[in-house]
Amino acid sequence: MNDGRWDEQIDRYFLRSMQIAIGKKWKEMEDKKGISKDAHLEIELSKLPVHWRQAICQNLGYINRMSRNDQIFYISNILRNRKFLKKILVELSRSSLFILKYLLSRGGWATFQQLSRQANTDESGDSWWWDEDPPSSPLGQLRARALVFVGKAPVKNKLYKIAVIPRELREILKQLLPEVYKLKDKIEQRRAFQKSFSPKNEEDYLELLEEVKDYFEDTDWFSLIKGEQIINFLKYLRNKNLPYEEIDQAWEYLQYFLNFVDHYSFSKESLEDFKAWEFSYFLLDFIPSEYGESALIYEEVRQILYILSEFYKYLKKQGEIKSDAEIQKAITCILKDDGKISRIPAPPARGPEALLMVTVPG
Repeated sequence: MNDGRWDEQIDRYFLRSMQIAIGKKWKEMEDKKGISKDAHLEIELSKLPVHWRQAICQNLGYINRMSRNDQIFYISNILRNRKFLKKILVELSRSSLFILKYLLSRGGWATFQQLSRQANTDESGDSWWWDEDPPSSPLGQLRARALVFVGKAPVKNKLYKIAVIPRELREILKQLLPEVYKLKDKIEQRRAFQKSFSPKNEEDYLELLEEVKDYFEDTDWFSLIKGEQIINFLKYLRNKNLPYEEIDQAWEYLQYFLNFVDHYSFSKESLEDFKAWEFSYFLLDFIPSEYGESALIYEEVRQILYILSEFYKYLKKQGEIKSDAEIQKAITCILKDDGKISRIPAPPARGPEALLMVTVPG
């Protein structure tokens, strides 16, 4: 390689590294600015970096550059308009919507410590330069639309980093969120009936089925779930026109469940024998400890429960189990309407079960 070109590549690499490091430092400084737990939209907009306000304008449909006061005027007006705000919310990810739902359930604000226990607050992949590289994280998407602001505020006589929904938007968001969730469900159902497989997706899907076959051939199981059941279930999802990515994700979640069933099926005769509290233990204890994950957030718990519910419904339809009542009970008890995850306690141990409790968690 030409030495000049090599030096040029090194210079670009170091320049990019410096930009990322500087951007990260500026972002940390921005997040340390003071903020009120009852923040006003216009005041918080006025405190943002110029290019952040410009990025918010772009995300709300205003491409042309405007003066500072015009930017604040247009952003404030469009977010107060039910029709436009609803359109903005529908385009957000469910993870972003959950953050809004959680903050509203706590009066419009929460410390990062509280929020991080329930939702994805990781913005490490987001750039400082919002106008050139828009944030992609769930929280970043909200900040880049002026729906949430971040700063430090006194909480119980100590300064904490908090996330705040502006007071002017709280009531309208409470009213719109239920409508938005219903609309997103309809949109997703409509997409499910559209052709979602490209030739490459079809090739990947066939490889996925082979992977499942190999998985069961190479694993010495004693399991209540057979390879044919998993393969036929994935084919069932394919026939429902689910996107390949969702089918692939379903297989990943089912592998978690296979591992769990293999650990705890010694006292079971059927999948129907797993109780609602055991699904709670599976999601909130087994997956984090077995796979070295942090605690699952609400959206992840919802997705896994949805796949298990579909799997049980499929087996029931095929006559391979008689009831899916326990998984439905688990969904009702674990997923709360306020966006929180609730643990189902294990029943008191009786007889020989007390001995098993020594060696079997849960």
